[in-house]
Amino acid sequence: MLCGVSAFALCLFGAAVPPCAAQFGMPQRPKQQTGPTYQASNDNFQVCYATTRLFENSGGQSTYGGQRNLDYGQGSIEYGTATFERPAGYQTISGVPDWGVLRDQMTAADNYFAAAPIKRLNKDSQATFLNRLRNAHGLILIYVHGYDEPFDSAVRELAELVNEYQARSPGTQVLPIAFSWPSLDSTAAYSTDEASLEWSEKPFREMLNQIVQNKPSDCAIDFVAHSMGSRYAFSYAESQELSGNSKGPTFRNIFLSCSDVDFHTAENRRDSMQNCVSKMLYIFVNDNDGALLTSQLLHKAPRLGRPVDPGNSSGISTGISPSLASQGQPQPGGLAGLLGASPSNLLNQAENMLSDKAVSMFGQKARNLVDQFAPGGRPTFTKSGQISAEQSPEVTKWLNRDPNLSREWGGKSRLIDDTGFVTLNMGHSLAWPLMAGLMLDPPQDAPFTFATMHKGPDQAMLKVMGGTPTYLYRFDRLDLSRLSR
Repeated sequence: MLCGVSAFALCLFGAAVPPCAAQFGMPQRPKQQTGPTYQASNDNFQVCYATTRLFENSGGQSTYGGQRNLDYGQGSIEYGTATFERPAGYQTISGVPDWGVLRDQMTAADNYFAAAPIKRLNKDSQATFLNRLRNAHGLILIYVHGYDEPFDSAVRELAELVNEYQARSPGTQVLPIAFSWPSLDSTAAYSTDEASLEWSEKPFREMLNQIVQNKPSDCAIDFVAHSMGSRYAFSYAESQELSGNSKGPTFRNIFLSCSDVDFHTAENRRDSMQNCVSKMLYIFVNDNDGALLTSQLLHKAPRLGRPVDPGNSSGISTGISPSLASQGQPQPGGLAGLLGASPSNLLNQAENMLSDKAVSMFGQKARNLVDQFAPGGRPTFTKSGQISAEQSPEVTKWLNRDPNLSREWGGKSRLIDDTGFVTLNMGHSLAWPLMAGLMLDPPQDAPFTFATMHKGPDQAMLKVMGGTPTYLYRFDRLDLSRLSR
């Protein structure tokens, strides 16, 4: 059972809040549910949390909001557990042979956890949190969310990942811990969220050190981060390198999904990141990630979760899709206007145009678009102006000329490209369908298959290389063509 639920019931002696989320006033931020969904069961499970958010009481509501907990006297972190009900009749996606069934099962899980109420929220003392660590067995799973994310959504995302992981490995014990920093839950508050993320970095590192010091020797630690939260992995790796840590890797695996990290910074810290893992560093990328496209435009540099800077060849610089331009058709929306837009407009427009987070609001319409843009029955979703998941002709030409250009990102790294798989479950979203299998020992790709592809360097790097690449990184591109429709 998750976290040893029965054991948890005996040790939840912190400052308990009312048992019902509605009584507690926890905003649920439900998303529109269309298509299949699961119903709740009576099987409760818990997600632990540590947060630097302020616990607010105003207007009859009590919740962890977007303000900082500036209690430096007692420490800025608060601990606790959030209780959920497992979805009744849940089926793991691991053995699904058909695209339609796979899509429906992932959609049903997403719909369920997008609106699953937090049945009970218990605030714990640090002593209770540490005692839970000392009695843990199996896997400790730490999750850090990205920007524009409220507290309740962060714990729901971790609950969804853990639910699939345990469905694949029944009886496996896991202690899930969501670290939630004070995001304002506003698309336009990007800079504010960056500042709060930075402010919370030291409390996060202190919490992580406590976990390492107090966990039993039979516990492994996996670290999962989404979007801007990935920056904690790199800052922690750098701190370990600077401190001369000689105790060995902290983590078993690190999973970075939609990483809003400067790609060149990630390159500089690649070795220190790999030194932090005993097994593998997984990086999930998506060239059609609208939120990361926005970040790339704001920072004028490619992001780790979208490591492409294709220049005029893709229409990024001109706002015109070459495929549409060749047909004499204007690209809807385009990016030309975004380049001179204000930051808030830039975020909103790019989010609306490309991000799966916006697409998910339309439910069945999004699934219809998946079918509409699936030429020849391929289960892909590619809108005009977006970049194909296929390897570019230019990269193919370079490799044909010199096959030795092909290179892994690192000896303990795996780059996974899910560009061609944009549904309600992918885009700028946590890649839980892929992660759950890769967390198993040994890791499993099923039901997904992959094909090798390469990406060209960004324009700045290509210039340093003299106009011709001296190496090209290999990616495992998600390939759904083997799943029948």
